Amino acid sequence: MIETLKTVLEGSATAIKNKEYLSAKAYIEPFVERLKPYTSNFICNVKPADQVSYDDKGVDTIYNKVLIMAVFPDDKDVSINRNDKLVSYHRVVCMAYALDVKTPICKFYTGVVDSDLVFYAFGADCISVQKIEPDTPINYTFLQTIIDNGLKDNCQFILNQNVTRSISKDKIIENLGEWIDFTIKKEYINDSGKIKLSTGFPIEAYKALMINRDSDYFVDGDEIPMPEILKSFLYQVSCDDKDLINRYEKTQLVNQLLKL
Repeated sequence: MIETLKTVLEGSATAIKNKEYLSAKAYIEPFVERLKPYTSNFICNVKPADQVSYDDKGVDTIYNKVLIMAVFPDDKDVSINRNDKLVSYHRVVCMAYALDVKTPICKFYTGVVDSDLVFYAFGADCISVQKIEPDTPINYTFLQTIIDNGLKDNCQFILNQNVTRSISKDKIIENLGEWIDFTIKKEYINDSGKIKLSTGFPIEAYKALMINRDSDYFVDGDEIPMPEILKSFLYQVSCDDKDLINRYEKTQLVNQLLKL
């Protein structure tokens, strides 16, 4: 669910299993203050607590899962030439945290988004993960490193190397089983636990690429460009509002699945 930054900053503190956690403002405002020198564009995606309380001021809203994306201005864009057309990607730095999980966690990471806000991630040095302790501020020590890495051109090579690649539709038919097998067996492990792609991801991508002519990713002809294949997967990751916390890791899994 998309909310304004002002609304999210008004989120109340919460207690989970007798452990007191801070308000949304206490967690998010230091992130915003550190990114303000770079951008004024912040996009917030939240999952409110399952229960809300009421006081004399109205609804007391708690946000237990928050993803906030700082979108850098156009002069920081990564631009590539694709089929004689200039395609631009906006650099972003993100903060994601979850309180109502087995191990409360906070992540800072960087990457780029396209015009549809589909997220692309490149490089293990572009994410920092930490546990959230009750009634304790988040440690922002590593955020500047994440910002600096996001301003490098590490993503330019990855985007460029896939511009001219295409895969035949016959090969995609062969790959479908391999893709499903990957989602069953492969996982991304860090301090937040084990993260996997849904087995439904390759099936939905296959339908979008090969069957559904109304899909944005359907291509006539015998071959499909790699950027369309990649985006058919990453669109699903970026639109999964049930999992706001693991987008970076799932994007990395998609990169592995497609051997990028």
